This record gives sequence, structure tokens and C-alpha cells, in this order.
Amino acid sequence: MATTMNAFASLTSSRSAFAGRAPSSTRVAKVATPLRAALQVSAEMKPVMIGLAADSGCGKSTFMRRITACFGGDPQPPKGGNPDSNTLLSDLTTVVCLDDYHSSDRKGRQKEGVTALNPCAQNFDLMYEHCAAIKAGKSIQKPIYNHVTGLLDPTEEIHAAPIYVIEGLHPFYDERVRDLLDFKLYLDISDDVKFAWKIQRDMAERGHSLESIKASI
Repeated sequence: MATTMNAFASLTSSRSAFAGRAPSSTRVAKVATPLRAALQVSAEMKPVMIGLAADSGCGKSTFMRRITACFGGDPQPPKGGNPDSNTLLSDLTTVVCLDDYHSSDRKGRQKEGVTALNPCAQNFDLMYEHCAAIKAGKSIQKPIYNHVTGLLDPTEEIHAAPIYVIEGLHPFYDERVRDLLDFKLYLDISDDVKFAWKIQRDMAERGHSLESIKASI
């Protein structure tokens, strides 16, 4: 716990450090607030990359909204893009949901006999390729997993940000991805709480039945 809190304190204090940098080349997110546009990412200022891991239904997205708010701004989906995008942008941060790296859509996983919780359902090669590109200050074309339809939607363009967060079930599973992370966070929530949250969310927001949720758990 002390290590996690110290890491968080370091990240919080780094907010002012970003504001004083003036990189030479510009790769700014298209969806930009004035502060975000001013904090350009270049080869001289590599993004800080954070990995957040937790089981399904542990409140990863809610937790990241609170964390990113500490760096300024209200996290919002990309404006003018796919309304079902899982990406969140704020003044300094980009938060990417690793569900977007599912290797198959919902029907494909059913055919293969795996659930979204299985590492076999993740495209770790693409995840690593994208994280490495972001770390180098480049933009990526990231897939979008649609939680409502269960389909893989057309890609969206994501640009490097001062703070880049990947959150999901398996951000630490692939060694290549793990080695790119500057900070690693894990949410440890009791089974009773996370199962209750997962059932409530998946039934209300994603159209799943109680039976299908229990089967996936």
C-alpha cells in the first residue's frame, strides 16, 4: 500500500512538471482541451504509462475517472467519434480500456469456447505494438470493442498524451507490455462486491442476462 501511495504522490506532483516542458515536435490529440493542446508530446518527453489491473466488475473505469481528475479536467469520450468508444480523454491523460484488444467478437469467443476474461481472448501483439508506439510519441489506430453489440467496431485514432493509462484484466500479463509501464496499480476488491457490481453494470449497461453473467464468472 505504501508503495502504491508513494507512486500516486509522485504522479500527482509531476503534473506541474509537464506544464513547464516545451517539446519541439507536436503530436497532440485531435480532441484537445487548451491545456492538453499546450502539453505536446515529443521524443524529449515520453508519456508516463500506467497500468491498472483488476477483475471484471471491480470499478476500474470509475477508479480511473477519479485518478485522472487529479490531473485536471473531466474525463470524456473523444468528441465526434464513436459514441460507444471506451476511451477517456482529460487535460493530461488518455485512458484506454484493454477490452478493445479482444482478438474476437462475442460470437467468435462463444465459438472458441472462451470468455472475455481469458488471456487467450486478447491480442497482446497489437497491444504491445500500440503501447510501444505511444511511448515513442506516435499515434495509433486502436480498435473499439462495443460492449453493447459485442462487435469490434472500426478503429479510432489515438495520440500520445503526457499520461497514458491502460486499464483492464491483463495489463501485466505480457512481459513486453509490462516492461513499458512506469507505474502498476492493482485493485483488490472482495468477491461479493465485484460480482454485485458486475451483475448490476452488465445487466443495466450492456444488455446481458443474469444467466450469461453468472456463466462468464
